[in-house]
Amino acid sequence: MVVDWAGTVLAPSEDNAPSRVVQIHSRAEFDDLLAADPERLVVLMCKALSCRPCKAFKRKYDRASRKYGDVLFCEVFGDESKELRGMMMDAQVRVTPTFIMYRAGNVVHSHVGIKEDKLLQALQTQVLGEPLTSGDAAEASGSGSPGA
Repeated sequence: MVVDWAGTVLAPSEDNAPSRVVQIHSRAEFDDLLAADPERLVVLMCKALSCRPCKAFKRKYDRASRKYGDVLFCEVFGDESKELRGMMMDAQVRVTPTFIMYRAGNVVHSHVGIKEDKLLQALQTQVLGEPLTSGDAAEASGSGSPGA
């Protein structure tokens, strides 16, 4: 329960819900996640500790992880270790953030940048096999107006 300073009970916010994003600390850990359920879509956000756009996109990435519960969302900091830097180099990550989607151990989509509609479009296509319309994108991002 969340209460404001005056004692009013506030409705829980989806943005305050715990993150479902798994932080990757080794290549073996990521390989194990891919192998555990080969048909499950896995989204990997490749980022750096000092990447401001990566930090700015965190809340939106967390929100997407809650919306698409059947998808496994992961993140890796390439500057955490030499091993993770090598993992990102092997994936041909040149800038952060880079999003890479895997299914059955194969890359099925990748893109660079923090445009939420790009991520949602790719998720919609990979999960449902159909593109996202502009109205669906606004609703999925939480920016659509109710009843519209």
